[in-house]
Amino acid sequence: MAARALMGVSEAFYIPAALALIADFHPGFTRSRAVGAHQTGIYAGQILGGFAGYVADSPDHGWRWAFSTCGMIGVIYAIPLLGLLRNPERTEAEPAKAERVQTGNVFTALIGNRNFILLVLCFTLPAIAGWVVRDWMPDILKEKFGLGQGKAGVSAILFVQIASLAGAVAGGTLADRWMRATPRGRIFTSAIGMTLFLPALFSVGNAGTLTVAIAGLIIFGIGWGFFDCNNMPILCQVARPEWRRRAMAS
Repeated sequence: MAARALMGVSEAFYIPAALALIADFHPGFTRSRAVGAHQTGIYAGQILGGFAGYVADSPDHGWRWAFSTCGMIGVIYAIPLLGLLRNPERTEAEPAKAERVQTGNVFTALIGNRNFILLVLCFTLPAIAGWVVRDWMPDILKEKFGLGQGKAGVSAILFVQIASLAGAVAGGTLADRWMRATPRGRIFTSAIGMTLFLPALFSVGNAGTLTVAIAGLIIFGIGWGFFDCNNMPILCQVARPEWRRRAMAS
């Protein structure tokens, strides 16, 4: 449990900084697509993780081997990132601006931002549904349809994450194009994704067959991709650049 908690801490360190870094490099009409491309890597990892049930059942490997191998790859992968990742170049005025912000109370300023509070609520509610789909769906399908551990994991993860990957690419492209017509383009795209959540989860909960449940998960995945690739870009519209990492963490 302690190791699991430490993994959560490391993820919490990574996501706000990574998305803020991407937003800094993509200030214009490529921001949603860039964030969407980043999220596809997360979905790809979750797709591979869906096969962990088969690995855990394998007498030659087991879950300890899977954890150790993935952890080793992550540590090795961090080495080139340390040498290659750089902050974007800034103008001379920006460092002075950031220095002034450090002396203030960023948290208080964010709490006083009405739009930021609305975003926190909008981000939190779908995240609850996403948590159920990502973490509990294998057990739900296993009990509901009498599946084995391997098949339950693949059925719960593979299709929804492929749909999320496609949704992130399509949603990022749509949002960036929509932004050329209205500054609410990313908000509208995210809203389209959120409208798919309820019917998708309803169909999964009331599915009589595994095929219907998977169809509902696919719909949910498309909606999640639309929603997920626009969270940070929308946040950038209501929070100052030097506040984004703190805002994303909040």
